[in-house]
Amino acid sequence: MATKNISITEEAYFLLLRKKMRENESFSEIITREFSNKEKLTKLFGMLKGKAGEEFEDNLNKIRKAREIADKKRAMRIKSLLTE
Repeated sequence: MATKNISITEEAYFLLLRKKMRENESFSEIITREFSNKEKLTKLFGMLKGKAGEEFEDNLNKIRKAREIADKKRAMRIKSLLTE
């Protein structure tokens, strides 16, 4: 992998340093993580608690079940079209 040398202010350096999640994490890893626009699911863990969380989980399970039923119906339709 190619590398580039950059100059940053001490303020920027300390901001990057505070973003370190692991002791051996490089500044390149920090910059990539912070600017890749990928949200980690761990950031969402525990966001909905109690009744709101339970309702969300119930609704999610209903959606998954409905999708599973629709997928099975679609597969049966395709199978019947292929065996005609």
